[in-house]
Amino acid sequence: MHRNALLVFREHVAARIPRDGRVLELGADADPSTFALECGHPAGWDTADLAAEAGVWSGDHSAAAILMPSEYEIPVADGTYDVVFSSQVAEHVREVWTWMVELARVTKPGGQIITISPISWTYHEAPVDCWRIYPAGMDAVSGFAGLSVEFAWWGTLEPPDSKRTYPGCGADWDRPNARGLKHTVRRLVGWPMPVAYDQVTVARKPE
Repeated sequence: MHRNALLVFREHVAARIPRDGRVLELGADADPSTFALECGHPAGWDTADLAAEAGVWSGDHSAAAILMPSEYEIPVADGTYDVVFSSQVAEHVREVWTWMVELARVTKPGGQIITISPISWTYHEAPVDCWRIYPAGMDAVSGFAGLSVEFAWWGTLEPPDSKRTYPGCGADWDRPNARGLKHTVRRLVGWPMPVAYDQVTVARKPE
């Protein structure tokens, strides 16, 4: 996870998560995930990941409670969740439109599907990297799955480290060790620093 994704979650997503609802998070970093902890770790928050990928990034092979045989198969009943949420997942799904149909299937009528995905990140396989999707693209994908988009936004919420910035992975990933005197001098002289851009989409399944 990078800093902007967490900032976007706090600004645009956290308040949309019902305290007494059931939530499914795809591609979580742990169980409980960082995002679940941001929401006070509600009891109804489940995590899911590809069986082949679960635990790869966290180092904990029990990180995902629900193991998916493929991107398009979530082994739960129709209409199980009030919210299906993912961050930094959509870009790694080959057929994101097919994936969205499956997310809609496991969402309750009237429920929400919320995605955060990168706009400015460089190529990063996990195991594949397929897409950079702007809100108009997510609107098309959501419509294909029979969903209506209620909110869409893209941009950065990272406080800039310099007066000049450029789209990238964000300072915490592009220069994870760029701190101390060298970083301070670069910031003060206006050396260009990277900030991450992400998009967030909130789509609703019809009643």
